[in-house]
Amino acid sequence: MASAIFWSVLIPTAVAATLVAAASWCRPLRKRPVASGMLVVLAITIAAVWSFVASVGWPAWPPPQKWHAVPWLITIIGLWGMIDVSLPRGEWPARLVLATLGGVAAGWMLILPGKDPLTVGVVVGVAGLLTSLLDTRRRSVLPLGGWAIAASLSLLALIASQMTLSLMAGAVSGSLAAVWLIRLISPSPEVGLPIGGAVLGGVLAVITLTAWSYDYQQVPSWAWLVVAAGVPGACMLEIGSLRCWHGALALSVRSLVLVSPAVAVVLILFEAVKGAMRG
Repeated sequence: MASAIFWSVLIPTAVAATLVAAASWCRPLRKRPVASGMLVVLAITIAAVWSFVASVGWPAWPPPQKWHAVPWLITIIGLWGMIDVSLPRGEWPARLVLATLGGVAAGWMLILPGKDPLTVGVVVGVAGLLTSLLDTRRRSVLPLGGWAIAASLSLLALIASQMTLSLMAGAVSGSLAAVWLIRLISPSPEVGLPIGGAVLGGVLAVITLTAWSYDYQQVPSWAWLVVAAGVPGACMLEIGSLRCWHGALALSVRSLVLVSPAVAVVLILFEAVKGAMRG
């Protein structure tokens, strides 16, 4: 177990943290938000794919098992995130097109038991679109919220006995923790770090759907639905006059909205979490 955590969580997290630090502290990159954002997208993508490969190895195409399409799909989502972070802030029509293409790729590549391909495509596409739009407006809160969601998702996958997916979510969580912490001590915190929100939403949606599909009633279905509910909740705070709400209180409320559902799921299932960790 310790060896698996080292190779599938700690090492990819360290690689991701190095890329994030370069994006934040390298002066030429700080002056180029697009290049900086692409490095952060790359960090999250590498963390997720590295974790899978360290656990399972790189699968052939077509994959021997249907869910082994995950690293291939995440690679495509990483490309989606690269394009997303290069788009201007208000370019939502292009982001909608990208989300549609990402959803089509997910529905085609990720064949899961009990999940209709259309449902898979819609969930991945919408998740990537929502986090992308949130990243363009509130990128200061998304790393913290993403960290909480990914960490909680890792624990749910552990309860469901999906060790590879649990480690993947843990690696993504570590990467987002690096984004959040490095942002706090960045020499230019006002610049911020775009994370290409599409990659975050897409990757977490893929992990959630896959773990849920292979969960044999060890985790309540509502938990898989609620764990990322903070994202659409935070998006609601960007509608109408609420989007003009700024300041410390606004930042705290948005962070709380993002984090609370994920934390609540873990607290409600705390006994199951402890049992899975002991096992």
